[in-house]
Amino acid sequence: AACTRALAHPPALALALAPTLALAPHPRARPPQVRAARVLLAGHERVTVRHGLAQRTGLPSASFDFVTMRFLLQHLRRPSRVLREVMRLLRPGGGVAVVETDDMIGGVMDPLIPCLQPLNVKYSARQAAQGGSRFVGRHLLRMLQAFGFTERHVEAALAASDEFDEGVAVFAPHFDVTRFQVLIDEGQISVAEYKEAEWAIKTFLEDPASIAMMVN
Repeated sequence: AACTRALAHPPALALALAPTLALAPHPRARPPQVRAARVLLAGHERVTVRHGLAQRTGLPSASFDFVTMRFLLQHLRRPSRVLREVMRLLRPGGGVAVVETDDMIGGVMDPLIPCLQPLNVKYSARQAAQGGSRFVGRHLLRMLQAFGFTERHVEAALAASDEFDEGVAVFAPHFDVTRFQVLIDEGQISVAEYKEAEWAIKTFLEDPASIAMMVN
């Protein structure tokens, strides 16, 4: 969803002249992620990687022309706190882009992996019990509107495995079965269910006939 804050007088500076910030979502985020970001962005003079809370960045008010968030809001009990911080950081006329998911339109695969669906349902329910929502995509525009953003726009970003030489293997991180380990630890699934899903995903990723499309 891309939105622009309501404004009477647009900023004189173009977006290209504004400083850029890459912010990790939480101070308990894995340090390797932060180090990887710093390595990836090394040499970009106008980019600074900061590690901290998105809800309380400590950055100056009205200091950015543009803010982007990727798969962040779905994990938060109170996404409004982040959006309020975004409004504080943006200069008048600034914009925000949000990349999120919605499990009802998350993607398709062929052949289907029936044993994966009940695990995904339990994983989604666990996220909801912790205050997050894997259905946040459908609410983005209304959430942003509530904070005064105008010129609201939403579009689906589709990625299909047949676009890539690697085929479905390009989506391997999205099929990482280890995320279900926590369901074993909490007694929600058995080791047998986990192993079944692990084998099915491995078979799917190794089959050159497999197809996957993902939507954000």
